Amino acid sequence: MSTLLTIGVIIFAIYITYRLIFIRNEPLVQDAEIGTKSKQIYSNPNDPELYSKRGLKYLQRAGNYLAQGDQVNADHYYQLSLEDFDKAIELNPNLAEAYYYKGMILWARKDDSGAYYTLIEAEKLGYKKATQFMLENRIR
Repeated sequence: MSTLLTIGVIIFAIYITYRLIFIRNEPLVQDAEIGTKSKQIYSNPNDPELYSKRGLKYLQRAGNYLAQGDQVNADHYYQLSLEDFDKAIELNPNLAEAYYYKGMILWARKDDSGAYYTLIEAEKLGYKKATQFMLENRIR
């Protein structure tokens, strides 16, 4: 019986350690990833993929703030994300993923016409997730 109790305590300790290291520090990891992408962009400012990837990191950060009920910081990171997706599109007008995520952000910000036209561009470029998103959210 005491062996089962000891195993239970060990499993609980592992679980708590996991929560403290990985879940609680997720924003810190995201900030580090944003910093890494920023350094890469500094070294290669004409790479649209880097802007798109950093835009995704900003988008994840915005989602964290939104989940915490912090609309001000969420809006800030949404704006940073939009700027990166715009830059990615400027550098490569065929980057469908950037149109898709930009459209999702515009839709979340209640810019229905902007979201529609942006998602249509992603769809024209063959990005099937855009079609699915528009159908699921009745954007058409």
